[in-house]
Amino acid sequence: MALRPVFQACKDVDDFERSKSLAKCFMSYLDSYLAFILKDPDSGFGNMSSLELLVDCINHGSIKIGEMTFDIWDNLAELLERIPQPEMLEPFRSIFRRLMLGMWKLCQYDKDTQLDVIVNEDHNNDFVRFRTVSVYELLHDVMWIYGELETFQEMFQILLRSDNTWTESESALYIMHIVADELRESQSELIGQLVRTLLSLQDNCHPLVKRSAIKVLHHLSDWINSHQETIDPVIRFMITSLRNDRIKSAAASGIQSICFSCQKKIHISHFEGLFQVLQSAEELGLSNESVIVILKALGCIISHQPADKYESLMSNVVALQVKPLHEVTPYCVVSGSIYATLCSNLYFGPVDNSAAILYLVSIIYDKLVCRSVE
Repeated sequence: MALRPVFQACKDVDDFERSKSLAKCFMSYLDSYLAFILKDPDSGFGNMSSLELLVDCINHGSIKIGEMTFDIWDNLAELLERIPQPEMLEPFRSIFRRLMLGMWKLCQYDKDTQLDVIVNEDHNNDFVRFRTVSVYELLHDVMWIYGELETFQEMFQILLRSDNTWTESESALYIMHIVADELRESQSELIGQLVRTLLSLQDNCHPLVKRSAIKVLHHLSDWINSHQETIDPVIRFMITSLRNDRIKSAAASGIQSICFSCQKKIHISHFEGLFQVLQSAEELGLSNESVIVILKALGCIISHQPADKYESLMSNVVALQVKPLHEVTPYCVVSGSIYATLCSNLYFGPVDNSAAILYLVSIIYDKLVCRSVE
């Protein structure tokens, strides 16, 4: 513990190498004495104050030094999971709260980072990998100790602050999307407030804030399914976001998630909106992956329409995909490939009536393509 002031002094003068060396010493010490800390957290080698070394490294500001602590956090969480009395976790909750706040700071983008690197989430970039892999896995595994609800609430309060920079708001949303899956229906009021806040984001807000907002909504799809009044505004929000080059991939994935979770409640009107997106795919610059996602969402919507509407709706979708291919490609060469691709893209699985949908695809395909060969 006597080395803590030395570590702080190295941080103050930006001496990274010495800071890194000290951090390695801290981690070796903690790795050896974690069991003592749990056994007797108030004295000797197990003194709880030893965990301040973890927090010091997280608050250093370097992702490389912060990431050096992750194995220790994981090991500590595994040991705490074996404790039979839940009340014994209480002394450790504040330490994990400080981890969460430290991760919020470390996950903030540098305003000078090239936007293309951020938008594409290039995993060859150290910071992108740190956020999307290391931080995601750590918080997903250990935040039960502080509490997913408490984490969500605290990040929401940060999001609501009026003096945030876009990097602070985006990082709060990023942390929220990691724990959103663990929220329960009993937190419905809080989730409802958040959903309304996200849907009210202005068109001119930073695209990465909106992208992270879409990711949060994506992970709240089960709650959205339980609150039917939110389905329509959420899908409209995501369809509108498809027109933004920097977030259209996240929007397409979000649409797929909502259509899957809410497939029995989604309205036919959303078929028209998504079909128009499909018609404008080239104009919007949608990737093949995004087009396939939209096709799956359409297949999901169709699967819950009355049987007498199946063929007309599916005809529109299949014709849109087959016509340009048939115009430029000999039937005898690729017709089977076209059919297989249509079936795989329209099969959202698991959805109700999927077998009937695939059967209709085959019938419509025959009408649109095979007939013209005769």
